[in-house]
Amino acid sequence: MATLRCTKKLLDKLGLSVKALPQAHASANAPGQNNVLGDWYATYLPARPKHLILAVNEKSRLAVLFPSAPLKTLAPRFLAAVRQRLTALALASEVIEGELATMEPLAFGPTQSRSVLATMNQFVQSIDYYAEDNTLEGIAQHLGDGILGPLEWKTPHAVARFLLDPVMVEQESRVVYQLKVILVESDPPIWRRLLVPSGYTLCQLHGAIQVVMGWQNYHLHSFEIQGVEYGDDPEKELGFQDDRGVTLLRALPSVESTFEYVYDFGDHWVHEVVVEKQIAASEVVAVPICLEGELACPPEDCGGMWRYQEILRILFDPTTLDEDEAEELQGWLEWAGEDFNPAHYDLELANRRLRLLR
Repeated sequence: MATLRCTKKLLDKLGLSVKALPQAHASANAPGQNNVLGDWYATYLPARPKHLILAVNEKSRLAVLFPSAPLKTLAPRFLAAVRQRLTALALASEVIEGELATMEPLAFGPTQSRSVLATMNQFVQSIDYYAEDNTLEGIAQHLGDGILGPLEWKTPHAVARFLLDPVMVEQESRVVYQLKVILVESDPPIWRRLLVPSGYTLCQLHGAIQVVMGWQNYHLHSFEIQGVEYGDDPEKELGFQDDRGVTLLRALPSVESTFEYVYDFGDHWVHEVVVEKQIAASEVVAVPICLEGELACPPEDCGGMWRYQEILRILFDPTTLDEDEAEELQGWLEWAGEDFNPAHYDLELANRRLRLLR
């Protein structure tokens, strides 16, 4: 079992008195407690813009946020929020369900650790900063990505993953993938070769591909790997598996196999991704890194590969232009930028941007 250690504000909301709680619930180590992450601390946050519960894990400082109402269902909703957060850490479902099973029955108790309360206060101050353009899950993601002194300057996400599945994390630390990304139907081929950590999620790989290709991340994306589709599906209408919930080590097929990455479902840019090799992490200075590539990425929203090839034909042979085509070309150059050079790939710029992902 685990104890949800509540601030006095939250205990009052729940109608619980510290004196009335069973002694085992108020203990730092309740008998039979064997969940890996240990206890959680929770507080009540009024009007942000809705009333929220913030819960912070004692060992990892992992944070979850969820609406406070109705308080009578706080316990199952807290466990559901923990499940959602652990799923976003790309942990295996059996690891997640094993942790949740050992957290029950969930007990309530008073707070004890000043260190955890200090982290909680730090998170409360950060929530308003992240709140404007984020969901509650997005805010929790930001809170978990920051390094913390009590964790020896590691992130809550990294610590939670290591505590819950140390074998998998150790395997991920040893392997780097070399991938070749080819824009399908580009002629001549537009391609990039890059190294990425095997502990990357597919969502993180999406970010790396955006950078090395030169896309701007304006649109939705998806992966298809061995018949399974992963992607970002904010409206839950496309039927994708969450690409934040699986790492490359678990998802990628064998070396020398391929999978598909699609960006922008309107223009429909299809990329073939080749798993070229696995490399020992000890042989690599830093990842992610782009090793090489050829040709510029098409500009966003230019109409897809057929339209881009037509534009290139006009661009390279302007003597064949009629009046309408000349006007169209001028408009396209204004959209793409007068300095657009389809033959140029800036490897140095790509790697400068990739460094921001490390």
